Amino acid sequence: MSYWLKYRGTRFPVRPGETTVGRSPYSTIVVGCSLASRSHARLRCTDEELVIADAGSANGTTVNGEPLAGRRRLTAGDTVRIGTDIIEVESAPAQSKVQTIKPPPPDDDDAEIVDFDTETGVHTLDVDFAEGMMLAAKQSADPTQMAGDVRKSVDGVIAAMEAGHQPCGRADAARLVAIAETTAESVADGTLEEWRGMVLGRLSLLRQEQDKATRRPPPVPR
Repeated sequence: MSYWLKYRGTRFPVRPGETTVGRSPYSTIVVGCSLASRSHARLRCTDEELVIADAGSANGTTVNGEPLAGRRRLTAGDTVRIGTDIIEVESAPAQSKVQTIKPPPPDDDDAEIVDFDTETGVHTLDVDFAEGMMLAAKQSADPTQMAGDVRKSVDGVIAAMEAGHQPCGRADAARLVAIAETTAESVADGTLEEWRGMVLGRLSLLRQEQDKATRRPPPVPR
């Protein structure tokens, strides 16, 4: 059985192994609630089951309104509450397949792996990860320190799009622009203003190229 975790309108495919949830930007699912701990909960997925356990959070976790104590098996329709945020468990389509690809590294050999569901078009660790980094930076006492990590994440996503490893959809492009704008505004010295403009320019060009590629030629008159 395959599952998705739906959080704030975004579906995250659950992969075999461990899925982490918390405020840490390195969590699989980054939650924005201030009541969540950096490492709040862990889920483990096998061929037989999906199990959740609290990771020693300060405010605890509830499943279907009941406090989570120890490990608990999850199934489609369950709701997990972390602080004031809700994560819904959904069944994934049987035909859904996840492909892991590695885009060409821009500067080093440790390029970020981008996951993309080829059947459903669900993006998992790219735009969502960048957005999680941005939210963590906003909540940080020193957002400038984390701004560089946000920039690296956004640039990695755009590089993957430019390399043709994933499409530049309108929704994803708008989210990336919003992430860049919020991050640039959080840095008081204005050093990221030029980068914000570059993000907008690169995404605009990608959208234009993609629109041209998908535009159908006019029918040939008979």
